[in-house]
Amino acid sequence: QALAAARAAGLVEAREGARASVSSEQAELRRRIQAQSQENERLQQALQEAEEKLEALMSIERTIRERE
Repeated sequence: QALAAARAAGLVEAREGARASVSSEQAELRRRIQAQSQENERLQQALQEAEEKLEALMSIERTIRERE
């Protein structure tokens, strides 16, 4: 019975270790998803600003062509 108890304790310990590992991996994935989300938001903002500048340049170009 001592062997069975030791084996059971080892299984419990292994299960808890696996659970902690999964929990750690999940936390890391959540952190990476959050970082990617923030980067995506930053890039969306930069794209919007670039499109606004492009539109302004195109407007200036149209104005110049109309004057010619």
